[in-house]
Amino acid sequence: MEPFAFVVAILGCGDAGSGCERVMIEPVRYETRSGCLAAAGNSLAQHTDLLFPVVQARCETRGMQIASR
Repeated sequence: MEPFAFVVAILGCGDAGSGCERVMIEPVRYETRSGCLAAAGNSLAQHTDLLFPVVQARCETRGMQIASR
């Protein structure tokens, strides 16, 4: 089972940030949301060549989260 992690998703959006679609997922996984958020700005800066009016970075969860009792 894969551990719970965060990844940076790069989204291409229409004008005003509407109608977004996931363009890619960065390969690096982060153990915390704060670590992912800290990396999101750098990831976004590396993808300025995408042909969308607006490009965004968003942290998403990946893997399985085990419920605690």
